[in-house]
Amino acid sequence: MTNVMARRFLPATDTWRSAIENNSQMRYGFITEPNAGNEVYVRNEVRRDGITNELCVFSKPREMGSLVTSALALEEAKELFGICGTRKLKLTRHHIQADELNVLVEEFGDNLSPLTIIQVEMLTRNNTETFPAWIGEEITGQADYNYANLASYGLPGHFYAWSRTRHGLKVAS
Repeated sequence: MTNVMARRFLPATDTWRSAIENNSQMRYGFITEPNAGNEVYVRNEVRRDGITNELCVFSKPREMGSLVTSALALEEAKELFGICGTRKLKLTRHHIQADELNVLVEEFGDNLSPLTIIQVEMLTRNNTETFPAWIGEEITGQADYNYANLASYGLPGHFYAWSRTRHGLKVAS
């Protein structure tokens, strides 16, 4: 079991691209409905060094969750992706080491493009690290940005308002 503590952000700029160390292609399929007590999903990751398929159970207390994973054979993963219906995500995960921080920048595809979410892995909730300037508005804990909700409901309204503001357009009230 892995204890997961990550803070999530929207990017302030695209300058993070110059810091990419490696990347992988990810697919998620959500078996449980959004807002369930625990998330159960299947995950496929394609990296330079191979492919992994996992069944994941993520318990969701408010601040920190626990992730349990189990390796799957390709046929098992295909079967589980099949039962997910339309509750699926595709993204490119970029790995960045920024000083002492492990940063994942995830660019979503399909109907969630151009959404990009930055995850900063933390040792503690109250980590006082200084973040790179390309890390923008914090969205940690905002349910609309939960991956199961994104897969089920699409881009949140907040993203449209944030995107208009970021690009200098007046936001309608």
